Amino acid sequence: MNKLESPHDFSRLWSPLASMAELELDSTPLFPAFSGESDYLGLRQGAGIFRVRWEGGGGMLHLMLAPALRFFFKLDGRYGLSVSGDTFRTGGSSPALVCGPYVPEMHSVRLSLSASPPGQVNELLVFVLPWAWLGERGLPAEKWPAGLLTEALDPVLQGKVRGLAAWMDRPEVAAEVLSLRVEALLLSIVADLIEQRGATDSVAVMPAEQSRLQMLKDFLDSGDADDMQLADIARHAGSNVSTLQSRFRRVFGKTICEYLRESRLRRVAERIEREGISIGLAAELAGYSSQGNFSTAFRRCFGVSPGQVKAGVARVGEAWP
Repeated sequence: MNKLESPHDFSRLWSPLASMAELELDSTPLFPAFSGESDYLGLRQGAGIFRVRWEGGGGMLHLMLAPALRFFFKLDGRYGLSVSGDTFRTGGSSPALVCGPYVPEMHSVRLSLSASPPGQVNELLVFVLPWAWLGERGLPAEKWPAGLLTEALDPVLQGKVRGLAAWMDRPEVAAEVLSLRVEALLLSIVADLIEQRGATDSVAVMPAEQSRLQMLKDFLDSGDADDMQLADIARHAGSNVSTLQSRFRRVFGKTICEYLRESRLRRVAERIEREGISIGLAAELAGYSSQGNFSTAFRRCFGVSPGQVKAGVARVGEAWP
């Protein structure tokens, strides 16, 4: 970790991300000066993951960035985040994502971090994906137009992002193993975002429909739908299967069955972590007849095994809102 020694050294924490970083501190006297630390994990072909934690006042960072696609994941804290002016904003304590456009040359970005309450620890994770990394994996940068903003990250996506961040805290893991683990999770996250982008770009969903779908999502999370067939769920929602599936996927980026399966995994993961139930019971509660299949699905969802959670060497509880 790179630690902060003085308020204006906050810009130094961003050196792995940018060739130039200048900070203008917030002048308000209500909040203490910055203090914090940063970390960077380099991957193949110039890709990397940058993380910064800090507490204190706000400020405006001017970053000179090389060509790459960048995702800014706000993980923790009550700070506001704005990238390149007022176009993208997010505030409050909810996890959020801002994706900037792919720019094929060196360019300047203004990253604004509003002040947070005293003692509040803030955390931001940035994925840096250059053209070489994207191209080799068949992910053309033009799929990511400017303005991708998600203020309510899907809990499963939250879990994957937090799981990836957790791997950065494991210095005992061999470098080559760490890179493979992180890249696998990173590809899974990018795939989820591509699906979500494709599902939400085509047709707008009216606020009233958004509310009905959110009620359905809460119903799936309650566990009351675990033993229901899709047709029964559609009747409960007052819709037909095809219409409901289409609208649910458009809003949440996955089918009802996919979401229900992941919801069951989240609930049993919570019981493993908080109650210490056995892996066999967890697999049964999640609807898996095979512990092996359950463990594979669990690792795909959270980036860690149920055994690691059971042993207390990994946590997934941060995935729940």
